Amino acid sequence: MCGICGIIDFKCNAIDEGLISVMMNTLGHRGPDGEGIFINQGSRGKGQTALGHRRLSIIDLKTGSQPMFNEDKSIVIVYNGEIYNFNELKKDLIKKGHRFKTKSDTEIILHQYEENGWECAKRFNGIFAFALWDDNKKTLFIARDRIGIKPLYYFYNDKRLIFASEIKAILKVLSERPEIDASSLFRYLILQYIPAPATLYKNIYKLLPASVLILNKRGMEIKQYWGLEEARSQKSEVRNNDLNDEDTISGKLLKTIDESVTDQLVSDVPLGAFLSGGIDSSTIVAFMSKRMKEPVRTFSVGFDTTDPYYNELDYARIASRYFKTDHHEIIVRPQDVVNLFPVIARHLDDPINDPAVLPTYIVSKLAREHVKVVLSGEGADEFFGGYLRYSLDKLAKYYQLLPKLVRNGLIKPILDDIIENKRFVQGLNALSEADWPSRYLKWVSVFDIDAIGSALGNPDRMSMAHGLEARVPYLDNRMADFALSIPSWLKINGFKRKYIFKKAVSNILPDEIVRRSKRGFALPISHWFRNELKGFVLESLTDNSLRRIGYFSPSVVDRLLKEHMAGYADNSLQIWGLLTLNYLFEENKR
Repeated sequence: MCGICGIIDFKCNAIDEGLISVMMNTLGHRGPDGEGIFINQGSRGKGQTALGHRRLSIIDLKTGSQPMFNEDKSIVIVYNGEIYNFNELKKDLIKKGHRFKTKSDTEIILHQYEENGWECAKRFNGIFAFALWDDNKKTLFIARDRIGIKPLYYFYNDKRLIFASEIKAILKVLSERPEIDASSLFRYLILQYIPAPATLYKNIYKLLPASVLILNKRGMEIKQYWGLEEARSQKSEVRNNDLNDEDTISGKLLKTIDESVTDQLVSDVPLGAFLSGGIDSSTIVAFMSKRMKEPVRTFSVGFDTTDPYYNELDYARIASRYFKTDHHEIIVRPQDVVNLFPVIARHLDDPINDPAVLPTYIVSKLAREHVKVVLSGEGADEFFGGYLRYSLDKLAKYYQLLPKLVRNGLIKPILDDIIENKRFVQGLNALSEADWPSRYLKWVSVFDIDAIGSALGNPDRMSMAHGLEARVPYLDNRMADFALSIPSWLKINGFKRKYIFKKAVSNILPDEIVRRSKRGFALPISHWFRNELKGFVLESLTDNSLRRIGYFSPSVVDRLLKEHMAGYADNSLQIWGLLTLNYLFEENKR
């Protein structure tokens, strides 16, 4: 994993190398092992190009530096991510006459582009965001992985395109601070994240998952190279099998998980796994222990509370003992919220309202002391019917409350175009009316793959804050294709969520792990906000701080706080979201 950035000037103005250096320094936490710059001065009428790269070396430590060129140096690339099927692609490219000088997956992208042009992105199984400059065609080509695990943001006007792995790198080199997009702010408060391509800022966008951006003298074009509808239309092995044969589907599922985990164990540096004690992370560790010669290094986080609901450490220890891992733990305390909120906000320049960012940040720091790569269990719930019911119920509830929130003046600007997408509105209506098993089916068709990628953006941001690569085997291309082909009744069978997934893994996990109820990554913030963190909350969300932000009604926020502190309502998630924005706005004033 790395950090990438670049500037393309349309007016033939020379690009100051210092600007790229500033951007790279801002991304230094993503790539502490090295850096590189490419500047193509070009000639009048052909524009200017600058690319920057910060490296976190994982594979081919000696010769994998970037920017990297093809043989005649007509194509140059900066790349963040991992291509898991690079050995398979390399064999095919060698047969077609391509020659390689490194063992890195970066060079695979260069040669695959030479072979297939922009459609090369269809061939890659992995998590990636890369930018490639083709000097012969005077074309910039940017691509992002299917799910959108690896981030890519860009600013675009009639003079320049500026892109980077994080928004803060773009903000550093703009002559003027962009305005806050009030519509995006409203979406964040309702959906808990900002759907692509929008960001919190006007004129700064995130490239959609499974998309490519092509920029040349004809202008800018964005194309989608993969979609859920395309995946559903493809014939699959499951559809060709007897749909009533649960054993066949369970066996295929285990085989696919095994293949995904095995491919993601490729690394020239130490790796480990996040272990919560749930079935998702425990299954990952089960297959890692099967494939690795040494004990798996596992990392877990607990909370300083007497409420057993919030502590999963006992289950993590059960899994650790069962698979004989080299286990490490850390406890999150209320004071950590006070100390780390400004730091975390700095890494959430594309905000997501998820308290799990705190323990993820802390356990990532712990893991980085021992390894450079971790495998994580994100994605299984989204694809196999886990806690999505809760997410959809919450989403429908917020939508139904939308007029009330507007009337109460929580957001000052009048937003006539709050949600302009008719499909989006129709989908929310359908979600509030449908029975919950069918809501799961509607999720991917209504909100598309961006929702999954945005919801899962926290592992990348929090792990890369420490220079730690987080891999997600459940979001492997094969896993996604397979999961989308499984009949819905095998995912949610009556009131049994993740039915086929649990059936498949039941024989490889301890009984205590299989039988336990689903909890998610819950924090005791509701209690903490009323007790240990009450002072922190009230001091952070004062009338003056809210007026400085300029978008919130202090009286409405005050009512939310009083209701929560008195125990009349659990407004902890809304409070967390407001704290995130408050510290994010403060950070962006610097």
